Amino acid sequence: MTNESKVEAAVALAIGEKTYNLKYTVHAAIQFNRLTGGDLLKGGINFRSSETIIALIWAGLLAHHPEFDG
Repeated sequence: MTNESKVEAAVALAIGEKTYNLKYTVHAAIQFNRLTGGDLLKGGINFRSSETIIALIWAGLLAHHPEFDG
């Protein structure tokens, strides 16, 4: 059995010369919740907060760093 999530959405983000797919897996949603208290699956996220936006991008990049386990 793999640790891959069955629930996933991806968004492309260009940083400099490189493009990353921000992947919002269940793992990303859990880490976002731990960091902010927000729930990616239920919505209601405060997009007026720069900390929340940074956490949202960070959570989406976690798929590129499988060594991070939370």
